[in-house]
Amino acid sequence: MKTKYVPSRFNVKARGDAGEFLITNLYTGAFGLVSNENVEIANRVLRKTGVEIENPEGVIADLIEGGFLIEENIDEFNRATYLHGTGIHRTDSLFLTIMPTEQCNFRCIYCYESFLRGSMPLELRKGVIKFVEKKAKLIDDFFVDWFGGEPLLAFDVIEELSKAFLNICDSNNVKYGAAMTTNGYNLTVDTMKKCLFYNIKGFQITIDGNLKQHNERRILRDGGNTFEVIFKNLRDLHNSDLDFN
Repeated sequence: MKTKYVPSRFNVKARGDAGEFLITNLYTGAFGLVSNENVEIANRVLRKTGVEIENPEGVIADLIEGGFLIEENIDEFNRATYLHGTGIHRTDSLFLTIMPTEQCNFRCIYCYESFLRGSMPLELRKGVIKFVEKKAKLIDDFFVDWFGGEPLLAFDVIEELSKAFLNICDSNNVKYGAAMTTNGYNLTVDTMKKCLFYNIKGFQITIDGNLKQHNERRILRDGGNTFEVIFKNLRDLHNSDLDFN
């Protein structure tokens, strides 16, 4: 039996230099690179009118798995609206974005930060811990997103708070998880091992185009290049046996 699939309303596509195209889905978070030989097939099935498919395979199956193609009867807008609403109004979970420092080792040309503050003061750290202790008695899940500045410049703060969070969650039977938004410059394999020890398993790292484009936009505080170091870190992590996203 054939099923009609239509392109997700949350798809974003861009062409690569060699003719391939990149595609990401803002709902599922999936990201894919469609090679030259599959571009024609992908373009055909990603038409707005949709396409009937009986036994999806190859690139078509990948597009379905990533949520780039969805069944025609799915109302994505209502589904996204529902998830957004339930996420905001849930009382059994806690989500915190924490800036361990406002300092950064980069000076990206489009950055709006002023870098006035350094590491999070001791009194504020104590306040955050007390806040989590109070909330832990009422929740089932707790998630932290480490942000900045560049959070890895204040890893001592991350360690201190993470230890406290893990102990609090363990004592209250609360599920704990964490992620980090980082420029990746200091995210070596050794640093990743430390992050994983504190249950930080998700990482968002920005690459601004190819080597030349990136180095023109995301520069070190002293004006140096950053692409090569970040890409080496990513390759080293890819080649490791560490479990992260």
